[in-house]
Order: sequence, then structure tokens, then C-alpha cells
Amino acid sequence: MLGPDPESAFESIDSVVIAEFDPAGRLLHGNAGLHRLTAGQPTSPWQLITHPNVDSILCSPSDPAGVLYKGLLTAQSTGGWMLTVTGTVYRQGDRICLLAGYDMNEFEVLSASLLALNEDLNLAYRELARSKQAIEAREAEILKLSLTDALTGVGNRRMLDEVLAREVERSRRHGNPLSLTILDIDHFKRVNDTWGHDTGDRVLRETGAVLLQTMRLSDIATRMGGEEFVLLLPGTALDEALVFAERLRCAMAAHDFGLPSPVTSSFGVAALAGGEAGPALLARADGGLYLAKQQGRNRVVAAPTVNS
Repeated sequence: MLGPDPESAFESIDSVVIAEFDPAGRLLHGNAGLHRLTAGQPTSPWQLITHPNVDSILCSPSDPAGVLYKGLLTAQSTGGWMLTVTGTVYRQGDRICLLAGYDMNEFEVLSASLLALNEDLNLAYRELARSKQAIEAREAEILKLSLTDALTGVGNRRMLDEVLAREVERSRRHGNPLSLTILDIDHFKRVNDTWGHDTGDRVLRETGAVLLQTMRLSDIATRMGGEEFVLLLPGTALDEALVFAERLRCAMAAHDFGLPSPVTSSFGVAALAGGEAGPALLARADGGLYLAKQQGRNRVVAAPTVNS
């Protein structure tokens, strides 16, 4: 008889799978090998054998001994591992029987190796993610440095050109106002000639600090070059920009630069006109600055309008 004998020595061997199922696939009997493979959870041939197709096996004619299939079987363990075993599926009366053998020690070694490999891969992925974050942070820092004036801490001329083009396009797209003011430190050459370039650099640094402390979060402060600074004021109409420039002028005049006399600044202010490009807006604000200097410095002057 091919059927498993419950009293046989195979009952306690876990490297051999012996199982009996009823025609509906309910487990009737399983030895230690089956229970180890399935972790003691009841299963059916349709769950246990993934290849060949169980239905096709059961529809096959059996040989005189009742064998339906003999050869390689792919079994699915409860741990998710796929095992290829050599097995036999046969009928014994109204029962479906399975007899298969595999090397449990080899399986456990393979499982341990795969688990270790998976842990190594997870560690490698975590290291890769950390490295990616570090690289992205470094790239962001490099980009920030490339757009920052090293002396004053505000944006540099490159940043001014990039942000001005972006904000002009945004203003056109959304129909929001955009204003710009140019600040020039009055008589800055006299500061350098009288107290030296170190003092001049300190005045420039503190001017950058005054701008950053006075401006709004939405404003962008840049140094155009020398003692000239440019502030972009998104969402700000001309009258509001003039009020802001006056507040900034007062902040500059009140700031203690550590010199015998106050350090003052002149301002030119312009608002973006319809169809106007960024460089043209900057040039008009510069025209307002020129008028402020002509009129005696330490003042805010609106740039001539496009049509004047």
C-alpha cells in the first residue's frame, strides 16, 4: 500500500512530507514534515502545491497503483519560501495523498542566508538613503553659497538676475504687482578713504543686516555690486514700496555703524509696468536713485514712469 502509515517511522521525520486530504482538500492527516513546512497551520493541496496545477493533477488518470503525479513539485511554505521537492500525489480510496521529501537543514540554511542578505540589503538601502540626503543637503548648500554675497549675507548679482526674471514672469502670470528699490550708501568712497576698507566692509555687512532685519519674509535682498543693494518686493504696489523704502531709509540713518556721523542711503523705487522686462524695471529704479542723489541724497524718489 502506498498510503502513509500513521505508525510508521516517517511520522516524526521532518524532512519528509506525508499528508492525506479529503476530496474537498481538507487535511485529514499530516506528519511532522508537513507541520514544520506549514508551521502547524492546516492547509490544502491547492494552498501547499503551487506547481504543477493541482486541479490538472487530480484530473489526470492514475496508474494501477493510484499514482496521479510523480516528479518535481513546487511547495509554498508559510514563511513565503518556495521549495522544489520530489514528490508523489496519488489516490487512496477517496483520499488524496501526498508524499514528498526535502532537506530541512538545507532549507533552514537557505532561509537564514536569505534573511541575512535581506538585512544587508536593508542596511545598504538605509546607507544609500542617508548618503542621498547628505548629497542633496550639500548640493543645496553649494547652490545657496553660489547665490549669496559672501560679505553681506544677502543674495548676489547672480541671484538678483535669476529672481528678477522669475518674479517678473510670476507677476505677469498672476497679475500681482511687483516693485523694486535700489539702495546706494551715501558717500561710501569717503568711508573707505577716511577709515579704511576694513571699516568699509563692516559698513557693508551691517547694511546687509539692516536689510534682512527690516524686510518682509516675501522680499528678496541682494547686493548688486559695490555699495548698491537691490530689494525685490513681490505683491507690492508703488505706493507701498515707497513707504517700505522710507522705513528702510530711517532704519539705515538710525543704525549705529560705529562712525562719528550717521551712514545714510539714497533710494530709487519703481513698480513693474505692463509689458516691461526685468532689466528695464531695474534701469528705471536706477533712474530714481540718480534723482535722489541729485536732490541731495538720504531720500526716497520714485522712478519716472514708463510714459514720462
